[in-house]
Amino acid sequence: MTNFTVPFVSLRTNDPVLKARLVAAFTQVLEDGQYILGPQVETFEARFAALVGARFGVGMADGTA
Repeated sequence: MTNFTVPFVSLRTNDPVLKARLVAAFTQVLEDGQYILGPQVETFEARFAALVGARFGVGMADGTA
């Protein structure tokens, strides 16, 4: 198993490019109204799984789910 850590990112970032990308992503999810099992979640799960070298990825609401 790979030892992998995900760095925390401040949502009060001073990086305007990152902030604009985050706001655009949040807005898209809100406009689609698909908070669970939507296309953005599917894309996130696939991309995260690829990043960590896993076959699958499952998005959860928080670390207790």
